[in-house]
Amino acid sequence: MGGTKPACREYLPKIATANGAKRQELICELAATLFASWARRRVNLVGSLDDIPLFDKEQGTYLSLIVLPHFSEVPLDDQDVAAIDLTIAGCRRTWLGRAVERTQRNDPERPASVSASAWSRAKALDSSFKTQLNQGTTRDRVVCEHLQRCFDALAEDYVDEGRALDYGTTRRFRRLRTP
Repeated sequence: MGGTKPACREYLPKIATANGAKRQELICELAATLFASWARRRVNLVGSLDDIPLFDKEQGTYLSLIVLPHFSEVPLDDQDVAAIDLTIAGCRRTWLGRAVERTQRNDPERPASVSASAWSRAKALDSSFKTQLNQGTTRDRVVCEHLQRCFDALAEDYVDEGRALDYGTTRRFRRLRTP
């Protein structure tokens, strides 16, 4: 879809006549389409990793400034709102990953043993880490949470590629976790 008006013209009549899970599915699809209509244009402005925290922060405004105003005439219950929130959280992750991938296509820092997708997720986590630190979150907590998330991303990458985590990898991680 090219923008918000065609998306609303397509989805709002369907939402009005749908019930239950189908209605909620249509609401989520419209929310994701509205989010993408802005994120698609804005991601092209990301030129380096330095742009990622601002892009991530900007995406945080999309729900209230872009998505929800289009639902002003749609009666939403708590479950609908929770579904929209979850959809937007997924959209933010997706578009943040795409932004990081734009900056990582030819990244000389990426180790050869780490896939481009895992590297992109690690860089997205790094940007999220910096954003949370700049927002005043406790440093120790942010470091611990993001270290775990980075390890999880790398471990998931190994498993997705059919590789097993070897003893050396887990031993190195344990050394990082122990004081």
